Amino acid sequence: MLTGSLMGVASKNSHSFPILRNMIFASLSIIGFYGVLLLSNHFKSYWQIQIISLFPLLGVVLFLYRTCKSKYIISLFNKFKLFGFVGGLCLEIYIVQSILFTTSMNSLFPFNLLIMITMIVIAAFILRCFSRLFEQLFCKEDLDWGKVISMN
Repeated sequence: MLTGSLMGVASKNSHSFPILRNMIFASLSIIGFYGVLLLSNHFKSYWQIQIISLFPLLGVVLFLYRTCKSKYIISLFNKFKLFGFVGGLCLEIYIVQSILFTTSMNSLFPFNLLIMITMIVIAAFILRCFSRLFEQLFCKEDLDWGKVISMN
């Protein structure tokens, strides 16, 4: 948590990070993470060394954060509003996904993934609209349907 707060404080100095270097370091950190886990599983008497895997995991988080703070990724985020729309639905997606996951469409693989993601995002948007509707019903302001169905 302290590393996250330090990164947030450091991000106020808006500077861009080189995307390729950070992606390489993130990949190496992922390899290091799984390497430590594989070694600890291979040598059963040294299972305690799994705690060391936290350091590469910290590297994964750090370098993916720095990758996402690059100018290129930020420009993609600003260009394609779909990222912001789906990102704004995170809580609603978390709430509805456990209800909608089904194995009945496994025979349609890989199309079942697209179908399920679409269903989850639509259900999450409907949930958000209902929550905004209930919020406005209990406010003293007049009902504003534009705010209810707004994608922001």
